[in-house]
Amino acid sequence: MEWISVKDRFPEKDITVLTWDGDYIETMAYWYDENNKQVWFSPPAPPKDYITHWMPLPEPPKKIM
Repeated sequence: MEWISVKDRFPEKDITVLTWDGDYIETMAYWYDENNKQVWFSPPAPPKDYITHWMPLPEPPKKIM
């Protein structure tokens, strides 16, 4: 997986992704608000608008028993 610039595109609607703000990698939910504007959210912090890159979450490990 590679980082995707928000200048190139945003994630699909209503998913959680890894984000990069230039200093930290965080897991954040992403969605569109009622005005079709992009919103990043990571509880309990307020919405963030300084995200520069994102990537999909990796697949979870396969359950081995």
